[in-house]
Amino acid sequence: MSTIFFSFLQPGKTYIATIYADAKDAHYKTNPQAYTVTKLVVTNKSKLTQLCASGGGYAISFLESNKDQLKGLKRL
Repeated sequence: MSTIFFSFLQPGKTYIATIYADAKDAHYKTNPQAYTVTKLVVTNKSKLTQLCASGGGYAISFLESNKDQLKGLKRL
């Protein structure tokens, strides 16, 4: 597990984080293509605990958002 702090984001702004990560059943030998894509609402005060499979990893992209784009997304 990894804990990621988003304190590097600009204060007072809201972002949509798209997280590309290993699925729960991912493994570099037996299931190397198991992954998930999740979108969350984050700010510079958000913190994420992320699974990282053996031999795997994750990537996160950030886009500044407005209120219309946040509907239906979970906040961290």
